[in-house]
Amino acid sequence: MYLYDDGSQNDLFGPNLTSGDSIAYDGIYTTKLPVFGVSSTVDQTKTGVIRLEFIVQDKEDEYSLSIIDEIFIQ
Repeated sequence: MYLYDDGSQNDLFGPNLTSGDSIAYDGIYTTKLPVFGVSSTVDQTKTGVIRLEFIVQDKEDEYSLSIIDEIFIQ
């Protein structure tokens, strides 16, 4: 999954599903993680831990060390 700095100008995942980014090219990168509740008719997100690992790649193709974060779905 990628993070975007596009101001949500591009449909990324189908019609009207954008990155969730507020302001284009401000240096803040965003992505939406869809979470569906029990009343959803589309899908339902399982409870548990979502573990995210972030790695940054610069313009010279160098990579950063990873940063790990977790989201808890109840």
